[in-house]
Amino acid sequence: MEQKLRAILDGLGITYRVLYHDRVVSMDDVQGVLGISYELMAKTLIIQVKDQLYEVVVPGGKRLDKRKLAVCLGTSKKDIDLLPKEVVESRINVPVGAIPPFGLNLPVVIDQEIASRDLIYCGFGSNNTSLEVKAADLIRVANACVAEIAE
Repeated sequence: MEQKLRAILDGLGITYRVLYHDRVVSMDDVQGVLGISYELMAKTLIIQVKDQLYEVVVPGGKRLDKRKLAVCLGTSKKDIDLLPKEVVESRINVPVGAIPPFGLNLPVVIDQEIASRDLIYCGFGSNNTSLEVKAADLIRVANACVAEIAE
């Protein structure tokens, strides 16, 4: 996965840094290992709307607001399913806590708070790596829709 993600970033000429660290799963783990604030972390969730999977990216210290996401996607809140860890991992072949916000060939929605940051930190395909990248570059590489989706 790391080689694939690096190739995507390099192909677009994006400047980034891969951080190698002890295994992390939660935002608390990331904060402890990297020593960065939750507002600089991007948490990627996999959700299902009817038969379509999406990546939704919210700040590390916040939660997804399904009502706001439903408005963004033009659907009903009841159509949005947060998938269990086992289902996510089997469907995308990436461990929860390491999901990159691009490179999975899924539509991506990024919370506007992340878009307002300079640098952000996100998953990079394994629980032992994180990506440091400019938020604007992440939005570009993910071809993401930016909207208010966090609470």
